[in-house]
Amino acid sequence: MCIRDRYLSDVDGPEEIENSEEMIFAAQLNEERLNNRFENIKADLNSEINNGLLEVEREGDEVVIRIASQGSFNSGSAIVAQSFTATLDRVGETINQESGNVRIEGHTDNIPITKRLAKQWYNQTNLRLSSARALSVVEFWSSNSCNQYNLPLELKQEWFTTVGIGEFSPIADNQIL
Repeated sequence: MCIRDRYLSDVDGPEEIENSEEMIFAAQLNEERLNNRFENIKADLNSEINNGLLEVEREGDEVVIRIASQGSFNSGSAIVAQSFTATLDRVGETINQESGNVRIEGHTDNIPITKRLAKQWYNQTNLRLSSARALSVVEFWSSNSCNQYNLPLELKQEWFTTVGIGEFSPIADNQIL
């Protein structure tokens, strides 16, 4: 699971900036805000990072939170595993403190879905399964089920974009160590 948190600047576009000095200042201000956002997210999720549950990286104008795939979903399932909810809670709390759009990327392994699961998932493919997983994360954060953890979350579905990556861009391999 990959969560991309994109910072939305106060400056909508170059047409609002009158001269090159203002443009440079606006770019520097946005860079500083993004760096602060990145450092705040890393600090807030430090325990999870140290425990190997996730990684926080910066890619261009995005802060990327990569969640370890092990235990997040059962094989062939888009239902959030109970063992994964504590990590999602912490990431949700962190996202709730920031502003901007969030893109949830669902991934799967490259093992084809079996005929039994394909019938269960209405001829699903790994691509469709990864999309369903991304949507499950958004629904977890925006549903009443999240409230059972007494979290002060105000995450709304319209803040999120979901993307199914399937087996085409793996973030982990299938090897069992």
